[in-house]
Amino acid sequence: PTVITGQTAETSIATDDLILLSDTSASGALKKMTRANFVSGIGGANTPAFSAKSATQQSISNETFTDVDFGTEVFDTDNAFASHLFTVPSGKGGKYYLYAQAGRQVWDSDRFLTRIVRTPSGGVGDEIAVGESAINTSGYHTTETSCIFELTAGDVIKVQVWHNSGSTRNISSGVRTVFQGYKIIE
Repeated sequence: PTVITGQTAETSIATDDLILLSDTSASGALKKMTRANFVSGIGGANTPAFSAKSATQQSISNETFTDVDFGTEVFDTDNAFASHLFTVPSGKGGKYYLYAQAGRQVWDSDRFLTRIVRTPSGGVGDEIAVGESAINTSGYHTTETSCIFELTAGDVIKVQVWHNSGSTRNISSGVRTVFQGYKIIE
């Protein structure tokens, strides 16, 4: 047998190349495994994944939860985002990271909420994350929220905002008002 005394830089490894492993439970016996078997189950893709932003300023009524319209889709790996809603595709249930933020368009409020709502397939919507701020000076303030949540196929996710500034106000468009998420590799 050839003794390995160092390492050589390898630029490519074929799928059927063998990897040697030392079995410490068998007095250092060597075991062989193909590269394909060694790396199976490693890696993966965080999909479905999506990102959307508001296309225009949107009017939000005082003290009313309002669905945010995300009119510009940045990307959507599984075509699961439509009409400002993300719907978990069939066979794609699991843990998801979700993020939302909304920007105020030069106004103040005692309270401003951005929340993520899940409606299970055939069920009633429930709040799964909420961010709140209270800023009494006029400006371009942004409120955000995020969560990791277990979702199942058919769950519908949306973002809503609420404020108590006393009258209808606009939220910002573009990258100040966004909704994005992805499935976590488990």
